[in-house]
Amino acid sequence: MKGFKYILAVACLCVSVSANAGSILSPTAIINNDFGATLGGNFTQQNLINQSGLSAVFTSGVTDFATYVAGNPTHAAVYYRRGGHYKHSGPVLPGNIDFDLGSLVDIEQFGLWNTPSRGVTSIEIYTSSVADFTVSEFVGSYAPGTTTFWPLYYPFPLQVFTLTPTTARYARLRILSVNSSSYAAISEIVFDVSVPSSSAAPVPEPSTVLLLGTGLLGLVGYTHRRRKAA
Repeated sequence: MKGFKYILAVACLCVSVSANAGSILSPTAIINNDFGATLGGNFTQQNLINQSGLSAVFTSGVTDFATYVAGNPTHAAVYYRRGGHYKHSGPVLPGNIDFDLGSLVDIEQFGLWNTPSRGVTSIEIYTSSVADFTVSEFVGSYAPGTTTFWPLYYPFPLQVFTLTPTTARYARLRILSVNSSSYAAISEIVFDVSVPSSSAAPVPEPSTVLLLGTGLLGLVGYTHRRRKAA
């Protein structure tokens, strides 16, 4: 009977394990920023990672990325919600903003709410396992959409970009050009991540589950015959 309980526990564990794939993640911190001086007031760099101004919030590292994107989340207009953006004057180009993702993760995409009129127009993404980026990997270059419409009365959408799949803890947003020479603004950045396969609990293949089930049925039958014989 003890053997039966053990196999049952193992079977339940194997069936219940699932990969934590495709979660939306906000960086836990900004560890370096040489892009330009903050404009002041409510335009802090923390607005890049704190979900301020978003039409729908999410649980970082838990909410499914695809499901969240499908809801067409927008960012509030600058005109109506001044505190939801990061602005700085005299941008230094190229400039880097480095993010700590909190732990080692697999990254496949990133999302950007790029502030219209004063947004970034050319960027690169690098990833690294070390905070100083002495060793890094280039994973993509992009041209985020922007607009010259001003003032900004209307909320603007999330733009999603696919990058070369990589495993890292740190991500660098390297800004090459912006839509204005006076100051630049970005609203929020997120990443589509999953737990690295090397650290995630293994998910059994169908054949493994079938073998477990067959063994379990055999043990049940054996136990039943012993009781009947007794």
